[in-house]
Amino acid sequence: MSTKQLSAFAILATAISISAPACAAESGFYLGAGVGQSTFKEDSSNINFDENATAWKAFAGYRIGALPIVDFAGELTYRDFGRPDKAGAEFKAKGGDASGLAI
Repeated sequence: MSTKQLSAFAILATAISISAPACAAESGFYLGAGVGQSTFKEDSSNINFDENATAWKAFAGYRIGALPIVDFAGELTYRDFGRPDKAGAEFKAKGGDASGLAI
């Protein structure tokens, strides 16, 4: 991951964290994203694969302010771990998940 990408992500994360407390107790839809680095390793007799790739995720959810102390939310996430390739071998890793949260 390049320095520019890390800097852009740090600025975005800071902006989101500054604005988050202002609406922390609100019910409704929310969106989010993340970026990072994934590592793929394969050691076998035929191949020695050790590569990194840029990974990212995006998520959306809905928060319900049910009780004064506890809120509930449902969230859907998509993750893409990148596509590193080396010497004719390529890895693809991606997937999604659904979560229930008590906040």
